[in-house]
Amino acid sequence: MTSPRIARPFAILLVVSLAIATPLLADCLDWTVPASVDLAVAWDGPEFHGLTGGTLHGGFLLRTWVDWYDGNSWIEHGYLYDVHEPVAPAQIVHIQNFGGPEDTGGITIEAAAGPRCLLRIPGVGVARRLVTLTADGVAQANVGGGNGAALAAGHGFWNLTSPSRRLAFYDLSGPSSPLELGSLAGEFDVCPFPLDEARVLVEQAGTVRIADFTDPAAPVLRGAAPADVFQWLGRVGELVVASSWTQIWAFDATDPDALHAAWTLPGHATALASRDQLMVLQLQTAPYTLQLFDLSGGAPVPLGAPIAQLGSVWPALAWHGDVLYTSRIAAIDLSDPAVPTILGTASDEARSLDVLGGWLASPDGLYPLHCAGALAAPTPAVPTLAAAPNPFNPCTVLRFQLSAAAPVRLSLHDLRGRRVRTLLAADLTVGTHAVAWDGRDESGQPVATGVYLARLRTADRVVTTRLALLR
Repeated sequence: MTSPRIARPFAILLVVSLAIATPLLADCLDWTVPASVDLAVAWDGPEFHGLTGGTLHGGFLLRTWVDWYDGNSWIEHGYLYDVHEPVAPAQIVHIQNFGGPEDTGGITIEAAAGPRCLLRIPGVGVARRLVTLTADGVAQANVGGGNGAALAAGHGFWNLTSPSRRLAFYDLSGPSSPLELGSLAGEFDVCPFPLDEARVLVEQAGTVRIADFTDPAAPVLRGAAPADVFQWLGRVGELVVASSWTQIWAFDATDPDALHAAWTLPGHATALASRDQLMVLQLQTAPYTLQLFDLSGGAPVPLGAPIAQLGSVWPALAWHGDVLYTSRIAAIDLSDPAVPTILGTASDEARSLDVLGGWLASPDGLYPLHCAGALAAPTPAVPTLAAAPNPFNPCTVLRFQLSAAAPVRLSLHDLRGRRVRTLLAADLTVGTHAVAWDGRDESGQPVATGVYLARLRTADRVVTTRLALLR
């Protein structure tokens, strides 16, 4: 065992040997074997505040609930989780949003890319919160209100309403203080898939154009393609695909001044997935259907008949290898695109899907990906974490059990997710461990009376418990 790195001298480590073997998480599962595929890892428990579902986007999970606290006013709670490491999700932000009978709530993820997530917070007015994962924890910045945004690797584009309506271009290198570099007057429907670090497609009054911030001091609108976009669907190579209620377009911005639709299709699409020279669209028909297209010739050519019953109102598609996963959580083998084969289904639906860390992630948790002939292994035991006394003054002892040797990090956070102190970062053996906290922060200063979260992170789990400090 390596020497534990303990933040303050008061932290005490007790070890009791307890030999328990830990099974491994399943890497994949043959979806043709079970009658219905179940969640392998459920995102539930006390750290999720009794909430399920939510929205999954770009490695972030958002769950919300609204409480009417006097019959005329409401408070909405939004909990944002980092799920880039999907078997160890961690709450990073708690937002409280207030409003009255005439106000509309609904905190949403407006855009997400890499370590950044942009939250839209309607209520009394509309606000935005930029959340950035950093080496030191989580940085947050309020960045104005509006509707419509996109995030590139180091820059952001979003509509603002005050002091004037404009599309603003931001430098995001300072996560706590993003810098507005330039703006274009007006309000636009912003494509969430930027062309590059300085250019993004926008739609205004039935015309799609390129908002070009290559020179931030003198931004320009370039090109013009007629299209009344209702929904931006995604990228297919160099093309950006969008849909109205009756038409689907693929915009080619290779020549910015000659922006045009490389191809069009009739209909209304709600989701898109692509791989190599293949594209799948979820079409809003009765019922929702999935249609596979061959793009090898440039224009899309339908392959086979539409696949009915496996699409839904939710715009959720995820492609991994030769298998497509749909919002009804069905796995479809497309190794022979002309003959799609349904491998299996789960019992749930998902409003969003992603492939994260070798798992099929939905807002409710993780499903194993399909692989022929594989059986799922049982999930590992969840480490326990408890504190006594609790409430406490001036100190408490946190105890936890490990059923396998593992690197462990035990940290304390306030209710906004800010780290107060790291109590332990060490490789520990199997057994029971205990660490004491003296109610002080990283610098040795006493923290205020209040509720704090103790977070125990192992290689494949995060467990939290609440501590109440009474001075």
